[in-house]
Amino acid sequence: MNVVENRTIRTKKQSHCCLCGSEGKLIHHSLDDKLFGAPDRWDLKKCQNTDCGLVWLDPMPLIEELPKLYMNYYTHIDPLRSDSRLRNLYQKAIDAYLSMRYGYSMPGYPVPGKINWPGMLFYLHPERRAAIDCSIMALACQKDEEQKGNYLLEVGFGDGARLQSLASLGWSVEGVDFDPAAVENARAKGLTVSQGDIFSQNYADNSFDVLVSSHVIEHVPDPIAFFQECYRILKVGGKMVHYTPHVDSFGHWKYQSHWRGLEPPRHLHLFSLASLSRAVSQQGFTTVQCDTTGRGANILLDSHYLKQYSSSDPDKAGQDKTGLGKRLLFESFSLLSFLLRKINKKWGEEVVVRAIK
Repeated sequence: MNVVENRTIRTKKQSHCCLCGSEGKLIHHSLDDKLFGAPDRWDLKKCQNTDCGLVWLDPMPLIEELPKLYMNYYTHIDPLRSDSRLRNLYQKAIDAYLSMRYGYSMPGYPVPGKINWPGMLFYLHPERRAAIDCSIMALACQKDEEQKGNYLLEVGFGDGARLQSLASLGWSVEGVDFDPAAVENARAKGLTVSQGDIFSQNYADNSFDVLVSSHVIEHVPDPIAFFQECYRILKVGGKMVHYTPHVDSFGHWKYQSHWRGLEPPRHLHLFSLASLSRAVSQQGFTTVQCDTTGRGANILLDSHYLKQYSSSDPDKAGQDKTGLGKRLLFESFSLLSFLLRKINKKWGEEVVVRAIK
């Protein structure tokens, strides 16, 4: 291993793609961390194999150095929940959509799968509909009366909101996360969770029916080993679902080094449709489907602010004190994201892979 010592964070050279072995081409040079202030500057390379297209950091932080990248990281914050009338009405509309689209029996909607107008409203706003889909990982209700096939593991559960939602829908859930604060918060909510990564838990073979993660795999030092472990602990016929930023998106093309999805140096690998499909297929999954999602406004909005103010938070830059400008921009980017995916699905800001063992 060619270790580079003359940096705050020790690194190793990573000149070739970990998926196909092809040489990488430099696409971004000397990037700094504008989000959480991790030290040093970072280069990104892209696999020159057109059937792959993986992007990665070169040099790559050593595994034992990774905690330094998260010293000021604060994504795992439990959001404040509003009990306002408007919020309650919105939740009822979500319940209607989940009943209609995914077959769950929800309060006020006892006939799953039946078309209803509150649920149909979300088809008028693809960004919000895609966010609801991701909140339950687009998992349909389990029809088996004995509740077989519903033991689910979430890797990187963050604030625990998704685990709570899935548990309320009848799933038997468990989570693992590296953040001790996230683990403590989830346990306070009565959730079954563990601290660490997927490897340190030593799960038994064929443990889970479903394994999910959202914006986790880009942080993983060895994606091949990660997907191998997912395959091992899934039951035969089990399902895996992962969301991650899409490196071939319109936003990356438009904003280049300011694209929010880059997030150096925490995002170690960034996937295209082809590279994510390759990474999963190599592990033996029988069915692999890769596509971009309808979510994109937040990434585009953050990218806009990063380019304008070198910060993804306009308030910190002394801008947009009322929040109205940010809301209008968000809705504009929602429409833009929808139109771009209508023209070409490969332009989506986020990619999802679904696979069956």
